Amino acid sequence: MEAIENTRPVGLRENLQNVLKFLVLLKPYWRNITVFIFSGLILTVLALPFPWLTKMMIDDVMLRQDQSLLYVILVATFILVAVRAVLSSLREYFVSYVQHKMAFDIEFSFFRHLQKLSFSFYDKREGAEVLSRLRDAAQSRRILIDIINTIITNLLYLSIVPVIVFFINWKLALIAGVTLPWMAFSFLLLSRIVKKYSRLSAEKRAEVSARNYEFVSGIREIQSLVIEGRILKRIRHLYLKFRKTDMILRTFGIVQGAIGALVTGLGTMLYTWYGATLVISGRMSVGELMAFTTFIGYLYSPLTSTVELIVPIQEVLVYTKRFYEIFDLQPDVADPPDPVPVIGLQGYVTFSGVNFGYRSDRPVLKEIDLDIPAGSRVAIVGETGSGKSTIVSLLPRFYDPQSGSIKIDGHDIRDLSLKDLRSGIGIVRQHPFLFFGSIYDNITSGRFGFSRRQVVAAARAANAHNFITALPKGYDTLVGEKGATLSGGERQRIAMARVFLLDRPILILDEPTSNIDQKTEALIQEALERVTAGRTTFIIAHRLTTIEDADIILVMHCGRIVEKGNHSELMANKSLYFQLHNRASITESSTRAD
Repeated sequence: MEAIENTRPVGLRENLQNVLKFLVLLKPYWRNITVFIFSGLILTVLALPFPWLTKMMIDDVMLRQDQSLLYVILVATFILVAVRAVLSSLREYFVSYVQHKMAFDIEFSFFRHLQKLSFSFYDKREGAEVLSRLRDAAQSRRILIDIINTIITNLLYLSIVPVIVFFINWKLALIAGVTLPWMAFSFLLLSRIVKKYSRLSAEKRAEVSARNYEFVSGIREIQSLVIEGRILKRIRHLYLKFRKTDMILRTFGIVQGAIGALVTGLGTMLYTWYGATLVISGRMSVGELMAFTTFIGYLYSPLTSTVELIVPIQEVLVYTKRFYEIFDLQPDVADPPDPVPVIGLQGYVTFSGVNFGYRSDRPVLKEIDLDIPAGSRVAIVGETGSGKSTIVSLLPRFYDPQSGSIKIDGHDIRDLSLKDLRSGIGIVRQHPFLFFGSIYDNITSGRFGFSRRQVVAAARAANAHNFITALPKGYDTLVGEKGATLSGGERQRIAMARVFLLDRPILILDEPTSNIDQKTEALIQEALERVTAGRTTFIIAHRLTTIEDADIILVMHCGRIVEKGNHSELMANKSLYFQLHNRASITESSTRAD
């Protein structure tokens, strides 16, 4: 209960705005919606004769023994049932079509939006929690269509049936209507409580999804640490919390249904008593009472189902809020309104007074000034946390600096479209990401337009061809999730083959030879010589002995460039680079001796 009290309440206006925005998503389907509204109207009208047919069957056929009318009633009933069955099936088809088509469009739009959001967004969010909002969108769509479908049908009954029952007997209709205030009261009483638990239930469900994803992703570490039991206890605790919250929510729905049943039962008892007295006194026929009872069923059932929408409505309010918390976000890094057209980048890079921090109060880079000629091979070294990876993350605009400018070929990168900018930069990370699929598809990144010969040539350049052809299915061999079936060196070489195939003028290599054996390192170094030839290359170096032939070596310390030059110049200075290099040489020598 404490968790509920600490949850910020959402105003009615904000809830309605979210739902209205969500309803706008129905606009492309207005033709289908019109069909099932119109068909619902026809179904409602076709249901109205049944009580009258019941009245005629009792009063005219049974009591007056008019056998000729019996066959007319039976044929009319069969025709009405058949027509309603066909229309009902068509209506269900259209409802299902709208639900599935809308599910695709909404979820696709949401996923496309996720691709546009900046790295800063993902730095603060868990992937599974973000994807839970995608499920919220699907839930909203499904529930919203069901609600609209129910409300439309119910409104048709609630607008027509009261007129008919008042026409039959207005006193009896007033007695039957005694239930309405009680239903409205119970709806208002429970709606606020249900809203709180709907919000809490959605949050608990998202937490469960996030932990499930985390535990599945980390299964190797979990098993190696032998902490399966502890993880099971944690996930069981989360499941129990979610189950408790969700059961409380469902209980209120059940209570609402019970209140509705009791109130309608009371109303039924009252109008049945009064109707029976009218039949006994001869002021109403048995058939008329049966017709009235059937029409009241048409009235009570929509009233009850409308009141029972309290839980689905609150769920939609919660789900749409969670959906738009992400969908309304604008990326921190976005395309300029009028991007400068670029035909082929050369790779001349300059940094001028660049300052950056992932948080405004914690600067990571301070007054970075660089002038890198096209085709240069630049190594960036420094201790952990000095800003090496951050400086190269600014070049493809994964983040924007707080001040200063970065230019490529004289163009401020903020004036270029993200597509043009990033299409000119190839990146090989320390732990390359491989997609689930074949090696061939991973080298081409799923792009079309490359021949088999080009893919093989790229793999040869990256020293990957030999190990690929040794696999059972060669280039068509499937790799596991994130390339789990390949070694680290093999993943690195596939990533380099991908970059070589794309032929981009600027390369960023984030510690490409770390955590691999000496033989694999030699293969990667040889591949690097070919891949980086003629390209502006930034290498974040882990093993300093591998970057001694770099044109420019930048030494980072506490977010600043404290030294710059080639290997010979920096060793002659006998400053920070000299210390780092000697330390690295001793470490590598001892590692090789082991």
